[in-house]
Amino acid sequence: MLPSPEPVKFPFSLFAASLALQLLVAAVPDRMADLLVYRQWTRTMAVEGLEAAYWPPAARTPDEAFKRPPVDYPPVFPYVLGALGRACRSLAPELLANDRRLDFLIRVPLVVANATLGVLLFVLLRHRSDAKTATGIAALFVLNPAVVFDTAYWGQADALLALLVVAGLVLAPRRPEWGWVALAAAALVKPLAYPFLPLVLLETAKRRGWKRASSSAIVGLATWGALLLPFLAAGRLGDIVVALFFQLDAMPYVSVNAHNAWWIIGRGVPWTPAWERAIGPVTYETLGLVAFGAFYLAVLVSLWRSTHARALHFAAASVAFGLFVLTTHMHENHLFTFIPLLLLAGGERPGWRRFCVAISAVMVLNMALHDPFLKSRLDGRVPGPRVTLPPQLEPAAGLADYLRSEGYPEAAQEMAGDSSVLRLAFTLLNSQACVLLFAYWVWSLGVGRGWAAPPEPRRVRLSVSTCVWIAIFCFVTGAPFLWHLARAAGHTG
Repeated sequence: MLPSPEPVKFPFSLFAASLALQLLVAAVPDRMADLLVYRQWTRTMAVEGLEAAYWPPAARTPDEAFKRPPVDYPPVFPYVLGALGRACRSLAPELLANDRRLDFLIRVPLVVANATLGVLLFVLLRHRSDAKTATGIAALFVLNPAVVFDTAYWGQADALLALLVVAGLVLAPRRPEWGWVALAAAALVKPLAYPFLPLVLLETAKRRGWKRASSSAIVGLATWGALLLPFLAAGRLGDIVVALFFQLDAMPYVSVNAHNAWWIIGRGVPWTPAWERAIGPVTYETLGLVAFGAFYLAVLVSLWRSTHARALHFAAASVAFGLFVLTTHMHENHLFTFIPLLLLAGGERPGWRRFCVAISAVMVLNMALHDPFLKSRLDGRVPGPRVTLPPQLEPAAGLADYLRSEGYPEAAQEMAGDSSVLRLAFTLLNSQACVLLFAYWVWSLGVGRGWAAPPEPRRVRLSVSTCVWIAIFCFVTGAPFLWHLARAAGHTG
């Protein structure tokens, strides 16, 4: 007689602890001011509808404009906010009027998305490993400080994006149409999902043929059409399509506080326009697109050559990592999707779990070093010289005063650009760690050669030559950064 399969023991205590932790953090007052905007969108959609939230009437005063910011997101996350606002208006109008409680409620669906993604990772990895390992992998995500910081504290929609991306990649090999439905919805959460679509198209064509791949892509287009029906009903379909196109170039800066290659190249100076010339007539944005395009092509080659069932997952994780490190326009939290994709691709292997810990540390430090509240506390306590960084281009008049009046003094203080040199030096070290981890990822996977088996993390021997190369990299990338800081600090002093 064959032994009966081991029963799946679901780790209820893990997910209960994770939900309790995240909901506790979600009750912490917002300091970033993004939730201030989400709160305003929620109220507008609850009272006046979707059209008024995306295209509010012209403001007569700056203060009125600050209180009615137009929605600049694709519609899936605003749909969630609108549904929440209408539920509050119908069931408990006092919640809609209370800033703290509404901020908490806005974060709750995102916390639920985190938990759902953790459950999905546990179920998927349980089929490839034992219950203890699968539980540990789920814990690496749902108790991950970077995940909790981004979702429960900052209230960002990356958990919703990552949930739909992971679901789409899991469904695509066997049910490509449903995979395209999930990925099309993800692309209407944030444009960061777009680079995953060609991967799924190529994987579907390799497994099912180009006819099935084309029909699946059409299902994705139909999903977009269905999700944009409210705008069609409002007579605004053309306007939202145009808005979605221009949202691809939102925050067009070299690095929006992302600790990547461009943070090093930009020497930590914020708000450097990506369209400025870097080398001759070539702009920073063009260089970033060329670098990412070359890497993306190598990933596509690996995916096409690979014979392994999880090649799509390694390819998607590589794209998420490369997008953050190599392209301009990236934000502090845009590394989020890489974490669940890494665990999905190879979480059962100890080496990749250790890598997940390392990259999670980089991400949480990236966010913490730029969080207005934590930044103000750090800058106020560390010794050493200070520097005044340039403000955002063309900041709205009166915005700092408005933020102070709404209870965001740290965000208003951040606009002044005052910073400690030591904190900026930490951002350099974190950026160098991120780029080195990316180089290790590319080296370990052998991107461009194809994967016959799940890639193993390669062992790094800290030989003299390896240490010398790391030292050279840190010196070459760090010396111009630190020299610029020293000059700026001297000028400020």
